[in-house]
Amino acid sequence: PVVGDWYSTGRTNIGTYDPQTGNWHLDDGNDTWDDCESGVDLCIASFGAPGSYPVIKTLSDPDQIVIGFFQRTATEIIDGETVTKLGLWKFDIDGNGVLDSCAIDQCIENFGQAGDLPVVGNWDGAGDRIGIFRPQTGEWFIDLNDNGSWDGSPVDRLLGAFGQFGDRPVVGDWDATGVVRIGVFRPSTGEWFLDKNGNGQFDECSIDACLGPFGQSGDRPVVGNW
Repeated sequence: PVVGDWYSTGRTNIGTYDPQTGNWHLDDGNDTWDDCESGVDLCIASFGAPGSYPVIKTLSDPDQIVIGFFQRTATEIIDGETVTKLGLWKFDIDGNGVLDSCAIDQCIENFGQAGDLPVVGNWDGAGDRIGIFRPQTGEWFIDLNDNGSWDGSPVDRLLGAFGQFGDRPVVGDWDATGVVRIGVFRPSTGEWFLDKNGNGQFDECSIDACLGPFGQSGDRPVVGNW
């Protein structure tokens, strides 16, 4: 699943991403799949890679949402040699639905590793930046200075522990302050734990938000302004 305000209506709409083909199907807002030939829903072909995760980013222009994908690891042939890269991000900055060169679209390397899950958010009101959730440790690594590299805290932001192995990350403006905060969905129990006070740690349900059960094993979470 992917969600976003695809048509700048102020309402979050649903969509899907196929990591095997890189195809995106984005709903026009009627909550029904109308197929690509209808010209109603938005279909983007082959922007992604097998095994990758979809990410959505809002640029400085509030009306411009761009799609992207995150790869934990990727193998490339460089000068005849096989090279394995970690933590690759690619965003369709020019909005043409095609992965162009890194001089046109945005490419980030070495932000993340095997096992990490991607997040994107407006962490301090200064615009969307990338981050990763590491389920093995419950840590969150946020690229606060937006240079595409992990520079360590306090230049970038390290949060946690918040979450555990098996959790799925969620981010959202839980208290309508304009700042995105972290949270997790636990598929095994259907529980949601949201960092409502913004300190990057799970305190207790009377301080942070504990919701559910809403969901079940195998489900994937989404957050939006419905």
